[in-house]
Amino acid sequence: MPKAERKANHGDEKLYALRHSTAHVMAGAVLDLFPGAKFGFGPPVADGFYYDFDLPRPLTPDDLGTIEAKMRDVVKEDAPFEHRVMGVPEALTFFGDRKQDYKVDQIK
Repeated sequence: MPKAERKANHGDEKLYALRHSTAHVMAGAVLDLFPGAKFGFGPPVADGFYYDFDLPRPLTPDDLGTIEAKMRDVVKEDAPFEHRVMGVPEALTFFGDRKQDYKVDQIK
């Protein structure tokens, strides 16, 4: 499914945007807590969102509370979200520079 498309049952535009943004907040929190984390897929879905991570160790139930707390801290910062469209070469460089191998594979 191209990025410009989304499934109709994933909520209205505002709910979809909230879910998408929340997935990004979670990814940032995980990266802060687990430097070197690798991101896989992380789309909004019909009842929320999910993200695939490659981490240095398995998550524990305690980690989930820590991640949620970090997400709340990030949200309190009220940093703006910026939507940016990239061409393939720019996206490969962007994610390659960040050592996000799975994202590079997805783009290719």
